[in-house]
Amino acid sequence: MLKMWVRLLVCLSMIFSFAGCKTNISADAEKQVPARRLATLQNTIPSKKLVVNVMNVGKADSILIQIGGKNYLIDTGLKENSNNLVQHLRELGVDKFDIIFMTHPHKDHIGGMPALLNSFKIKQVYDTELINPNSKIYPKILKLIDEKHITKTKIQAPMKITIADGAYFEVLWPVEHKITVPGDTNLNPNSLVMRLVYKDFSMMFAADSYKESEEHIIGLYPQDKIKSNVLKVGHHGSNASTSDAWLDIVDPQVAVISYGIKKGEATDKYPSKKTVERIKAHKIKSYGTFVDGDITIVTDGKDYGLEAEKK
Repeated sequence: MLKMWVRLLVCLSMIFSFAGCKTNISADAEKQVPARRLATLQNTIPSKKLVVNVMNVGKADSILIQIGGKNYLIDTGLKENSNNLVQHLRELGVDKFDIIFMTHPHKDHIGGMPALLNSFKIKQVYDTELINPNSKIYPKILKLIDEKHITKTKIQAPMKITIADGAYFEVLWPVEHKITVPGDTNLNPNSLVMRLVYKDFSMMFAADSYKESEEHIIGLYPQDKIKSNVLKVGHHGSNASTSDAWLDIVDPQVAVISYGIKKGEATDKYPSKKTVERIKAHKIKSYGTFVDGDITIVTDGKDYGLEAEKK
């Protein structure tokens, strides 16, 4: 069974009875850091801790964020994996959601939404409200949200969404005037990009954004609104995302890629070798859900630790 909870080892501010304080990463740590291990905690995460779990949901996205007894979810993976997702979320102690974010209406990001709507109490949904005329599941999701009287809010930059214990999301993208990328449906380039901030810790969530999205974001905001300790890499690590300029400005210590490999698919398509090489050239430690399983980050807002399920 997957580990249900993890605890951050805070060497500078707390004293624990076990060895391994060197597994912390401080906000000022060097980029080239080793794999991180956290202690298993059977009951509850101590208060004032933020937990981010980039879940292994195949070639899809679903990210659980927990703080102050509240649960937040960015995307819901594929429909065919939705029963497993529901079970896994229950194993992680989730019984309801305060917010679910739908980054854009592609099936690998919203496919599990009907199962979640029918399995959990959900207080609020944030939706980019991008139009996907080919989606059969998106209209069903909207109908379910309406039937269950769940508050749905359109999300676009600039917005600040405050969550528990003073943590908040800064919505950086999309803006009102959507961009067009030749040869694309323009859902990916306009998908939701947010930065999660908790005290001195920050994490960038890039959904399926493209290099064109990154370029616009860099032009819109000062560096201190973009720089992040951890980067959730855009578009499953494809070469359409994660430019050198983006890596320079985000300047993360750790990059996390959510991806899977389908039968018959080229093994180097997701993530792209070129993207992996760019990340490596920037001396950023990288993790991928296909290889490492669930990737869990825990922070007290100053130091943070990371645990890869399969390491």
